[in-house]
Amino acid sequence: MCTEVKFLTNIGFIIATFLFKFLFPLTYNDETNNSEETDNLLVETL
Repeated sequence: MCTEVKFLTNIGFIIATFLFKFLFPLTYNDETNNSEETDNLLVETL
């Protein structure tokens, strides 16, 4: 039982990290109209 909970928590963490790293910078980039500064930030985050 404990291992299953740990496994599910790890999957949830991986999904959350994936969403934060890929979706958040994309929406942030769209709002700022692709300025050079945001492109540099994107490269640094990824």
